[in-house]
Amino acid sequence: MAQSSKNRELYPNAPDWFYANIEYPYDDRYVTVSNCKIHYLFFQEQGNKKENLNKPGLVFIHGNGAHAHWYTFLAPFFVKDYNVVAFSNSGNGLSGWRDMYPFSLWAEEIYGVANDAGMLKHYPLNKPVVVAHSMGTIVAMALAGLPAKIKHFSGFILLDELPRPKGYFDNFEFFPVSTATRRKPRTRHKVRDKSISVRSRFYLQPSQKVMNGYLVDWVADHSIKFDDDELSWTWSFDPSKYMKHPKHDSFPSNIINYLSIENVKQIPVRISFVVGDRSAICNPSIIDYNRTVLGENIPINVLHDSAHHVMLDQPLALTACIKGILNEWKRSKISVPSAANKRMDINMAYNDPPISNRIHTKGAYENRTEPITWKTSKSKL
Repeated sequence: MAQSSKNRELYPNAPDWFYANIEYPYDDRYVTVSNCKIHYLFFQEQGNKKENLNKPGLVFIHGNGAHAHWYTFLAPFFVKDYNVVAFSNSGNGLSGWRDMYPFSLWAEEIYGVANDAGMLKHYPLNKPVVVAHSMGTIVAMALAGLPAKIKHFSGFILLDELPRPKGYFDNFEFFPVSTATRRKPRTRHKVRDKSISVRSRFYLQPSQKVMNGYLVDWVADHSIKFDDDELSWTWSFDPSKYMKHPKHDSFPSNIINYLSIENVKQIPVRISFVVGDRSAICNPSIIDYNRTVLGENIPINVLHDSAHHVMLDQPLALTACIKGILNEWKRSKISVPSAANKRMDINMAYNDPPISNRIHTKGAYENRTEPITWKTSKSKL
């Protein structure tokens, strides 16, 4: 069966651009970073080998529990102007597993992949841009803390994650569950027979309305690995990953330590945020807070009718938004945000009550009030 016909059976009712993009040629590659094999996908414009030699790089980084194929259906949109890679951090996708997962080492993997893909050979010209989603934004910010590595990159586009006010995580749980239903951390995945569909076991976290079923099916289908005889499967990510973070890199310390207002203002590269207007992670209060303290020169772009998983909810709008940011950076002389924002007082008081945020569960929108514990106006943030 031809590849196109097979994909139309696997992902019916998808738009033509989806089939064209998932069938676009790419190289499956591996590079070893600190004794661990890292898997990445490498995309270039077909038939333009000479021109591709001088194109800048674009590096896509996935979120928590995800993998490189979350971007397979988007990457071809960018090959005319960029050499593109999407990779899986160690412990995810087809990459190797480690004994520990410090964010600084995940950040080293960004550099290792970009270097292996030839994106750093023109330094200090044509420096690559990083596009990172959710937990991947923390990985990108960890890279910003490595002076010898971050100097090789020119900008970050961070998807659906923002700095939080100090005190935000006091007595805070993203996904509260009763003690009776709380599970112990897993040390290995359940092995399932191949007759059991991965799609029936796959779900988005945080839960939300499925906007485009074919995209969710695509990432689900690439989230597993089969045994040697292909009779059974398990999830591809390391089930012990969450227990292998150093203490300062565990949630929520990782957000506090890396994605802080201070770090964003001092970052030595250009930076822009893209968030969903229905996101459970970046609700309107968080967006408003960041716009207040970051100022006008660090844009926060809001995608309408999108929750946290912006590439699954609004793939074409996200593509247009990323291209708009990249084009503006090419045109603009603004290189870094810090100098332009010195006038903003990072310790300004900011007080806001808890906000109701819509989350799609079990087929209906339900209201949930997040336990935000921001300090009073007399306290420093």
